[in-house]
Amino acid sequence: MKKYICILLLLLCSCSKNTSFIGKHYIRYTDYGIENICFLENGQFSYYDDAGEPVDDSDLINSYTYDSDTQCITLSDKTVIKVIKSNRNELILDFNGEKRIFKLE
Repeated sequence: MKKYICILLLLLCSCSKNTSFIGKHYIRYTDYGIENICFLENGQFSYYDDAGEPVDDSDLINSYTYDSDTQCITLSDKTVIKVIKSNRNELILDFNGEKRIFKLE
């Protein structure tokens, strides 16, 4: 019986995908203000500061895809962002080697 429970638990763990960041609004405090990032369930993407201005070249990007196997987000301009950590309250992303930590708003 224990054998079957262990197998079931392993299957459940391997089937779960780290997409807890999708559909949520995260913020990041920087020296220049607050940055907001959203990955909506319909594939829409937004990344802007507290004045509503785009961060980096995010005004040129309007959508994304997420590969749960590689844990990479590919934006519509072909930029790839690696998801380092995603949980209920925190999202850590790798932007070309720069680690950015976002908190759930």
